[in-house]
Order: sequence, then C-alpha cells, then structure tokens
Amino acid sequence: MIVRQHALQIAASVRRDLDGIRRVSVVRTDGRPFFDDPGDTPTGADSEAVAAAVAGTVSYARRAGTALATGSIDAITVRGREATIVAQPLDDLHVLVVTCAPDVNLVLLARVLARVTATVGTSA
Repeated sequence: MIVRQHALQIAASVRRDLDGIRRVSVVRTDGRPFFDDPGDTPTGADSEAVAAAVAGTVSYARRAGTALATGSIDAITVRGREATIVAQPLDDLHVLVVTCAPDVNLVLLARVLARVTATVGTSA
C-alpha cells in the first residue's frame, strides 16, 4: 500500500539524484490525484487534470499492451519538445509520474526510479 510518506520520499530521492526534474506526482488509476510536487516553478495543469490524463494514458497503454502481448507495463514515456514525462505503475492503484527536462538521461532516470520504488510496490 502506498502512503503519502512514500510519495514524499520518492520525490525527494528523484530530485536529489537527478538534475532537470520538474514535477513528481503520484496519481491513482481511477484518475484522482494522490500526491503532487510541482517544484519551485510549476508548469502544466493542476493535479486533478494531471491525474485524469495519466490515468487515461495508463489505461490505454495497458489495453495496447494486452492487444500486442507485451506483458505488464513497466513504464510509459512521452517525449515532447519542452519536457519528457515518464509514468510508472507503483501498484494496482497508483502511478508515479515524473516530468523532466527533455535532455534528462532516461536510462539514468529509469535506474533511479527502479531503485527508489523497489520497496514501495510492484509494477502493474
């Protein structure tokens, strides 16, 4: 089970270990926000809009994964000109969402996320 303290620890660890992190959120798969750390210079939509968008994207990715026989979803990456978003399921009810600068090393980000989420939950 994910509690707010877990989300705070994850956000602090990700921000400490990588430069270029803009926002760290944990959203529920039902589209409700659970935790949002927009950082010092918040950009983008409010936490409710972020949660709804991510929940829909994860749901769609899971359906696509089932149709294409990829197995469970480990992470979803959306690359834009201004930012990159990585969404990683923490358990059946929660998804970690990291928004970062477009030049952040995604391999390093994946390693950091694997380390900081290892004891929190399992990938859905």
